[in-house]
Amino acid sequence: MTTQKTRISTIRESYSKNGSLILKKAEITELEYNDQMFRVGCHFLEELYLENESYYKKFAYTQSFWQWWYAEWKKFEAEYLGYLYENKQIATKTQWQTYMSQMALDSEVEHSYHNQYLKIIYNGRI
Repeated sequence: MTTQKTRISTIRESYSKNGSLILKKAEITELEYNDQMFRVGCHFLEELYLENESYYKKFAYTQSFWQWWYAEWKKFEAEYLGYLYENKQIATKTQWQTYMSQMALDSEVEHSYHNQYLKIIYNGRI
């Protein structure tokens, strides 16, 4: 009996392979990878809530934010790999860190935060 993969399981598998590829090709440890994801996520929140520390803490300490961030991270990472493929480049640690740091200032990520994450979590209200 053959089982067909769901769309979500196919995406998860692809994202997992992308992460493994980056770890291997850019010679990044899992700790460095996770640290970068965390730091860029914190920077994203700092940019949004620069003058309101209570909102920063409200989201920085919630599991739902980090789940959303992880999904956005994986999408951004897939774009990075697409960029490398199109330009026939090999991932380097510095290039990867620089590219992924841009995520904190990316307008599409911010749009997703406001129009997907916040609307789902708080029905459009903070």
